[in-house]
Amino acid sequence: MDVLTRILDYAEASFLKLGVRSNTLNDISTVLGISKKTIYQYFQNKADLVLAVANRHLSKVEAAMELELAKATNAVEELYLLMNCENMSQPKVSPGLILEVQKFYPDTWKAINEHTWGFLREKIHNNLLRGIAESHYRKDLPVEATVRIHIAFFEAGFNSEIFPPDQFNFDQVQRQILEMFLHGIVTESGRVLVHQYFLPSSSANAA
Repeated sequence: MDVLTRILDYAEASFLKLGVRSNTLNDISTVLGISKKTIYQYFQNKADLVLAVANRHLSKVEAAMELELAKATNAVEELYLLMNCENMSQPKVSPGLILEVQKFYPDTWKAINEHTWGFLREKIHNNLLRGIAESHYRKDLPVEATVRIHIAFFEAGFNSEIFPPDQFNFDQVQRQILEMFLHGIVTESGRVLVHQYFLPSSSANAA
């Protein structure tokens, strides 16, 4: 494994576990057995490293999502697979990691928002059009507003003040959010599919 990959792999695992601010470049270089000067050969500073870790992670998520969504036989299944992909891309993270990035690493937060409001928004928009064409979603849906509502619901599932991680299971919260969202947009044929993919219904309170 080359040095750059080792740095990115360790930094990603460490950031997820301990948060970003508590991990210094000195810590990373010591654990990897390399000099801090070696890290500076690849990254100008810690913020540059954080951004590189985020961009690599998001690229892997988007590539995996493209492959997974190609398997969907209908719009409801596609949205279900989209949820699964996003959930699998969010391993257990340290408390406050998202807030740290948002407050102290604006370039990385911008990259995350571009993933959400670019790639993810496009997938949801196309899914709604597909569902309407298949008659599984209501034809009177205001598509753009519905896209934004879905993303707002999805982001709410990450809010640790609303869903404290010691009280709620993240995957089950996201599953329940999507199930409730779908029940608001589907037709009767779509409702049959929702029952197919979401039964037995999960309880978001099971931590």
